[in-house]
Amino acid sequence: MGIPGYVVSDCDAVKDIFTGHHFRPTQAKSAAISVIRGMDSDCADGMSNTPRDDKDFQTFIDAVQQGYLPESAVDTAVVRLFTARIKLGLFDPPEMVPYNKIDEKEMDSPVAPCIRRKLANESMVLLKNDGTLPLKPGIKKIAS
Repeated sequence: MGIPGYVVSDCDAVKDIFTGHHFRPTQAKSAAISVIRGMDSDCADGMSNTPRDDKDFQTFIDAVQQGYLPESAVDTAVVRLFTARIKLGLFDPPEMVPYNKIDEKEMDSPVAPCIRRKLANESMVLLKNDGTLPLKPGIKKIAS
């Protein structure tokens, strides 16, 4: 992909590839195509009020075991995810992590709305209707 960092799905998006969109005939094939096309982490159980369990990534295990997903693709995703976690200091003692020293009051500082707007503007995804999107061919834009 050439983009530094990692890609995470919307919650239940990988499941929806199979159950909602019917893009692949099995959940294992849906899990495989999502990783092969660049997704590194599935937001599994994200909308659920039940505690997470060890089954969140079972479909990815099934995809590897059934031969739909090469282990090398999983390795790539894991490297990207753990690289981000290391850079964030998630394995460091809390006193060494600079983010832990940020006062919560900073979230409501006068500059915070500007920073949030800048972040939102820089993280938008723009799509071109070249026939791939499920829109009528004559529609060139949906917002201006």
